[in-house]
Amino acid sequence: MVVTKTVSIFGDGIVNLKNSIITTVIWTVIVLGIGIGMIIYIGTHPVSGATVEQRSQMAGSGVGFVAALGYAAIWLPFAFKKGQERRSSLDKVSAVSKKKSPGKFGK
Repeated sequence: MVVTKTVSIFGDGIVNLKNSIITTVIWTVIVLGIGIGMIIYIGTHPVSGATVEQRSQMAGSGVGFVAALGYAAIWLPFAFKKGQERRSSLDKVSAVSKKKSPGKFGK
């Protein structure tokens, strides 16, 4: 019988649902703060050749992209770990079912 142990590159207790949710809330507050700061800055510092709407649109796109990168960095390790656990448990179940199943023609 071959026993394999999956080793996670993220450690044992670092990546879990609770930490991912807490980190998501913190990241959301940070991104909202950056967005509000950019809106205030854009409104109070005019630039020649660009309207406030154009600058706000560009800033919003940038903040959205950075927010998406942050959420991916938070949730992809969690999904990777859960996928590893699910594949490991499915491998164990299939190994047990193969061991208990009768051979060809019920032998």
